Amino acid sequence: MTEKTLRAVEERQPEVSTAYSKGKAMAIADVASSLYEQAKSGNIQAAKFYLKTQAGWREDAPVELSQPDDDRTWKIQIMRAKEDGTTEPTGRVVEVARPIQSSQ
Repeated sequence: MTEKTLRAVEERQPEVSTAYSKGKAMAIADVASSLYEQAKSGNIQAAKFYLKTQAGWREDAPVELSQPDDDRTWKIQIMRAKEDGTTEPTGRVVEVARPIQSSQ
């Protein structure tokens, strides 16, 4: 079905529009929830994506995440983007407890 056809059906049948909107919202919520859980369980890419989209982090203020050998804490070093495209540490390091993964 084309978008034009869908919009025509939605116009004729408002309940279709409501169902479509509800289904889309549920799908977005499911994906967001999955992304959040992946970020909490140590998926660095998911964490970076979540922080960019939900916390306003940007590529021109990169963050380096590292996991120490003890596997209990994370150190997040805040980096500064330089005009030449390289980065340098800001001197700010945040240490957070690593989330405990539940066995399912």
